[in-house]
Amino acid sequence: VWTYSAAGAGAVNLTATGTGTDAGTGRPVSASGSAGLTISAASALVSALTVVPSTATTPSVGQSVEVRLTVTNTGGVAVNALTPLAQPQVNAGAGLVSFVSGPTPAGGTLNAGASATYAWTYNVTGAGTVSWTATAIGTDAGTGLARVAAGTKTVTTLSAASLAAYAAAYPSPRNIGQGFLVTLTVTNAGG
Repeated sequence: VWTYSAAGAGAVNLTATGTGTDAGTGRPVSASGSAGLTISAASALVSALTVVPSTATTPSVGQSVEVRLTVTNTGGVAVNALTPLAQPQVNAGAGLVSFVSGPTPAGGTLNAGASATYAWTYNVTGAGTVSWTATAIGTDAGTGLARVAAGTKTVTTLSAASLAAYAAAYPSPRNIGQGFLVTLTVTNAGG
């Protein structure tokens, strides 16, 4: 019995020869055998977390956001039962969010060279900084070892827009046939 450790992926051909002397005849004897096998690179996960506002570049109170974990298997074998955790960890600074739904999809096998994106939906309920950490866990199809993909993303949420308008006409009083000026001042006390 020989034990080998692979230094890389690829095709391997092993040949072994045994020699000896026949006890009855005293003649030399030998036998050979060979076997081929392919060594695959283990799975390797790379991940990125993004937060996508549904209606604007920067999310505001009252809007929803989608938290997306994209996982790519850059290794040589599949990751079985790759499953995102039920809810990403939320670390809220001054910002607040409430969980709505997810993850979609629920998970599955991620083949070598493939990518999958898992999504959760949140409503923005308070302005400030919010940080998410999302994780997906599976097992290497070749070794059975656990594989973990995680990503973190921080966003700043804004207060909802709060518009106020003031209109004025000049001069006052006005006469028939006289021109006048109207001004409209709009302010946004929100985000």
